[in-house]
Amino acid sequence: MNESPRERSVETPATEREIAALLQRARERGGGAGGNEDISRRRFDAIARVDPTSGLVEVGAGVELARIEREIRVHDLTLGPLSPGMAALDVAGFLEGPYAGLRSLPGGALEPLSIALAAIMSDGLRYVSRASPRSAAGPDLDALFLGGEGRFGLITSATLRLFGRPRTERPAAFSFGSVDGAISFVRASAASGAWLRSAALARHGDRVTAIVEVIGSPEAVERDLATLGHEAFGRSGRP
Repeated sequence: MNESPRERSVETPATEREIAALLQRARERGGGAGGNEDISRRRFDAIARVDPTSGLVEVGAGVELARIEREIRVHDLTLGPLSPGMAALDVAGFLEGPYAGLRSLPGGALEPLSIALAAIMSDGLRYVSRASPRSAAGPDLDALFLGGEGRFGLITSATLRLFGRPRTERPAAFSFGSVDGAISFVRASAASGAWLRSAALARHGDRVTAIVEVIGSPEAVERDLATLGHEAFGRSGRP
């Protein structure tokens, strides 16, 4: 007779001290960070401060990204393009999970969403990093927690860098004689620095249409549309 697997309990601590106590209990049982228990950060759900001037927001690890996006909208700010799967995650899940806290930038580059963290390490000590310029040199210990699935410790709060919300959205469609030409166009457009909210391909008879949505400031959108037209022309595409 097979035994059913033991259900794992979910702990919902409200303070960093309670998280440290749970990690201590896990160490005593021989487990790692979290041990035999799931430690939820959903009670760390505060949006502490939004600074529109610097484009930063301080949030608890249990706040969903979709909620942050809604609340910073009034400041004309955004987290940047997020997939539905990303938006449904809380800060802890996005930073510690498979995304490792990375979001895409115009041009296809990746950048950490967070610029500073607070976490309780697996030995119970508190780790705090400070916001620093992108160009700052030196070791970045935040990387131990990003994508670490809680192995080195559990994030409790973070400071996130925001973008100005795009004020203009324009769709554009270009027709190509082959799928390869359409795919090459989309890749080149993203690599050029154009900020694409979405891109899709559709077949119409013997032609393939690339449909893209460009976002940004009015000036940037016009510039990006001109760039897209040039990229399409170079691949025998037409509007």
